[in-house]
Amino acid sequence: MSHKGIEVKPEYIYRIRNRASPHLLLELQDGSSENNTQAWCWSERNDTRSFFNQLWLLSKVFVTDVQKDQQQTSGSKEAQEAGKRYRDQPEPGHAGVQDYEAWTLQNVWTGKHSTIVWGWGPSIGNENQIWDFEQWSYTSRELLSNVGMKMPLKEDANVVKYTYPADPKYLILPYELYRAIWSRAIEDKYEYTETLFDCDDFAFVFKAAVASFGYKWLSAANVGPVALLAGIVYGSREDPETHKRIAHAYNWSMGPNAAGEKYWPFTENPWYFEPRTGGWDLSTEYEIYFVIF
Repeated sequence: MSHKGIEVKPEYIYRIRNRASPHLLLELQDGSSENNTQAWCWSERNDTRSFFNQLWLLSKVFVTDVQKDQQQTSGSKEAQEAGKRYRDQPEPGHAGVQDYEAWTLQNVWTGKHSTIVWGWGPSIGNENQIWDFEQWSYTSRELLSNVGMKMPLKEDANVVKYTYPADPKYLILPYELYRAIWSRAIEDKYEYTETLFDCDDFAFVFKAAVASFGYKWLSAANVGPVALLAGIVYGSREDPETHKRIAHAYNWSMGPNAAGEKYWPFTENPWYFEPRTGGWDLSTEYEIYFVIF
């Protein structure tokens, strides 16, 4: 898979990875909400607080020769004089910044201001100064489009039903965090009991656990309306022995929109989570007829 840039869009949530050292991500130091907190580069971390320290909400503003960034975990804003603009000769594959155009990056964790970022004079071709953005949020419209195009939906379109996404923006999590939530909420706590506590009950308990996790970690963040994605799908398949249809319910989420091979083949694809076992898969043997966001 060739490396290519992604479209960077305002009001989306991103991880920001250094081109020269792709194992390093822009991170808010210690998740502090204090003024003058530094931002540094750190290796990718998918445990709870560290993951949010490496998330940034991108917004667009219009100023003169000033570029502002605001971080996602804490909401800190980094102001840096842009100096000369290289609008007419941008890095290949990258759009130049227009006059009176700047962006803010808000950390997801605390929402405070004045995070300091190390600045250095521009050096053409220096990959230490090039940053790749990885999209970790989706709009409801994007999710509907991905469901329609990339899930194995039942052929009879009249049978497929959706619950329309009630939230305008959904944040996705890495598998490690979904698994940790599952372990705390479900593992060794429930046994499959036909009808009383079966597959769809497992799926709804997991969805509720993800929502509870989001409430704990993001309810105080000033990042606008955002929900954590832990959808549910209902599907059926034919039993090869009895030729009867077998129904099943389980959870789903999306992979990030990221350039390169880091998350391939998760990139912009739905994937499925089995709440009874904590396992995952990129494909499913069931024809899906009902999708919940």
